[in-house]
Amino acid sequence: MKKILLTLVAGACLMAGCRKEQGPPPQLGIYGLEELTLYNTGFFVGSLPITVRYDDTINAPQETVALEVSGLPPNVSMDTAWQHSGQTPLHTRILLYDTAADRVMPGSYPIVITMHGSRSGTQTFTFMLKVVTPTPCTGNVVGQFNFCFSYNTFVSYKDSVYDDPTIPQKVWFTNFHGTGKQVYALFNCYTHYLEIPPQVVGGHSYWGGNICKNKKDLSLTIHKDSEVFTVTMH
Repeated sequence: MKKILLTLVAGACLMAGCRKEQGPPPQLGIYGLEELTLYNTGFFVGSLPITVRYDDTINAPQETVALEVSGLPPNVSMDTAWQHSGQTPLHTRILLYDTAADRVMPGSYPIVITMHGSRSGTQTFTFMLKVVTPTPCTGNVVGQFNFCFSYNTFVSYKDSVYDDPTIPQKVWFTNFHGTGKQVYALFNCYTHYLEIPPQVVGGHSYWGGNICKNKKDLSLTIHKDSEVFTVTMH
């Protein structure tokens, strides 16, 4: 009897050893989600590269997915050209930018991505958008400029540039192009580009700008109505 029992137990162990353990089914997810920081300066924000794929990239069946983004704070938009649907694995990026950054309130905002899978159904994922006010970086473009020259009028003049007291990275020219009028400009801390948005001064439309990396050494391309010329400021 003992011999028969031992044989049965051994046979059961052999059968159990031959049975393949079944792991959990492959899971479809979004990889690359992390906190994204927006500096409310009125300029391009940045992008968050993501990949939609199964955790088992070899054996998992693929499917078609479509992504939706919700929860953006006021005055923050998403590039409509981003690839929001396709076959897995889907490599894309979420591109956010501010449409009126001086009115974007600092804080942390949970952004929700809803994923619709043709096989796996609907899932939601979340990442944080952090909006902060940067420290001033306009030191290269503010101050007194005693040697300004316009290659349009070929006249020298003096000007001074000062920070706007309420809006970061916004500056004011006090004697723009020697007209005695004030004009504002926006300075990008990361590209060092000083942009003069379109404004009417003395009945003429002005706009322009340039990259300004050297302290108090500006060379600006200025558009005045249909004319284009250079203004240097030292």
